[in-house]
Amino acid sequence: MNIHQESSQFCHHIRSLQKSKGSPNNSIVLSYEQLCTPVLNNVLSFPFLQYNEYDFTTFPIIRFLNYLSNHIWSYGHFRVLLTFRRQDELLASLYSQMSNRICRASQGDFEKRLDKYINYGGVYIDWSKWIDELYHVFSHDSICLLFMEDMSTYKFWQDLSAFIGETTFSEEDLSRLTSMVKNRRRLSSDTWEIRPLKDITRHTLKRKWPASHDSYVRSLSFGAASCIDTLCCPFLRLAFQTQRGNTISLTPELVGRLRDYIAPFNERLSQQLNRDVASLGY
Repeated sequence: MNIHQESSQFCHHIRSLQKSKGSPNNSIVLSYEQLCTPVLNNVLSFPFLQYNEYDFTTFPIIRFLNYLSNHIWSYGHFRVLLTFRRQDELLASLYSQMSNRICRASQGDFEKRLDKYINYGGVYIDWSKWIDELYHVFSHDSICLLFMEDMSTYKFWQDLSAFIGETTFSEEDLSRLTSMVKNRRRLSSDTWEIRPLKDITRHTLKRKWPASHDSYVRSLSFGAASCIDTLCCPFLRLAFQTQRGNTISLTPELVGRLRDYIAPFNERLSQQLNRDVASLGY
């Protein structure tokens, strides 16, 4: 299956959600995990297929959104919402999320991966570069930039509501939305849980088998992989129990190394948005 076919299927899925769950004015905000490039491993799956006609950006998601908006989506305005998060907390949260398929997940492994990422010179967490490349593709009025750290404020939701054309937003809405916290893996201000091993075969198959292959065969294979995981994961947990930790922490030393690396990114971000992001902990 090529990028056009995959994109068309994705578009039809969004359209069905828009009809069934959209607001009265037919707007919908889509938050989809597969639209986020994994940082700490190399998972290549839809929509991050390799296609070379759009080489203007570092980030596959922007190539995909450009293709979707220009060639596939024809059901109204296409807009992009980008919510920033402190990079150190984002990386810790991502590691916690992925830890159920990292056999030797531990504090040492977490720090080793972060140091490798810093030494490599990764730009995924350079939010200023995201802004540059989004503005290269989309008009300024079709992009909304928010900060996760503002999510408990009325202005965050007011700006979001205005962006998607929803003019009614109340203090009651704020209280309801800020209380809806799910899948929290953060145990304290600087500590996240390490999840039990699970679905290793399925995730390995996803990493090794490009999504451009026949979807029916892939579905059958993923079903078989789930069965293998059900049988094998208990033994893997036993085999690696002495090599895995229970938590990871953002130690002062680790945060210092990471912030030295991202300092130029965040200084530029402050200039772009005319806001001191250091006040948010960046």
